[in-house]
Amino acid sequence: MADTMSADKGGKDPAETGYARLLPSSGDKGADQKAEAPVPYQFWNLALLGLTFSLAQSTVSGHLTVSPLVVDDLGYSNISTLPVFAVDVGAMVSAWFIGWVMRKQGRRAGFLLGEFAGMLACLTCAGALYLNSLALLTIGGFLLGIWSAAAYYARFVAGDVVSERLKGRAVSWVLVGSSICASAGPVLATRTSTVLPRQFMAFYLIAAILALVSMIVAFLMKLPNHRHRHPAEAEAGGG
Repeated sequence: MADTMSADKGGKDPAETGYARLLPSSGDKGADQKAEAPVPYQFWNLALLGLTFSLAQSTVSGHLTVSPLVVDDLGYSNISTLPVFAVDVGAMVSAWFIGWVMRKQGRRAGFLLGEFAGMLACLTCAGALYLNSLALLTIGGFLLGIWSAAAYYARFVAGDVVSERLKGRAVSWVLVGSSICASAGPVLATRTSTVLPRQFMAFYLIAAILALVSMIVAFLMKLPNHRHRHPAEAEAGGG
């Protein structure tokens, strides 16, 4: 008792004692609670991100299966993988631009850009089958690459729309779901190959509808409205 009174008289702050330093401060508690706080609509956004990624992956995988067969039928067996290569070129060329659009105009704008390109791609490929045009099929593959590049950003967005506790698992959930659905593309192409007089044309027309559905899904996402800015730009603009 005497020691305690002498310490109090000495004006020593109890927070400076060894025992008090072991206790979490109120600021630390607030930070922990903030980190663990659930993000609004996080599971809704995860489900829609997985769906939009799956729709793109299933369409691209179907195109990778179908296009070499179509090129062979056109008599260009020596370059049968040209429309497949066009997908990679389209993804490579457009990846940076889509990222720039997402940074300046928001994530939704980037997704919509890619999905619109995907719808044009499927219609172009359907026209290529009708006209027996290798050039149109290759252009369609290039446009599909743009959709694929935009859809791949769903992996990164998935980590941004959930709480800190779920960040590691969110990306895995989106990738696993899309990997499972990727096999749907070749199955759909095979099952619908003879629905229309032109082989595989039905697949591309259905895929165009899937791209339209993916655009609707992008509108349903509860994504932040603000655009992403560099910290220096945010300070210059007042936050």
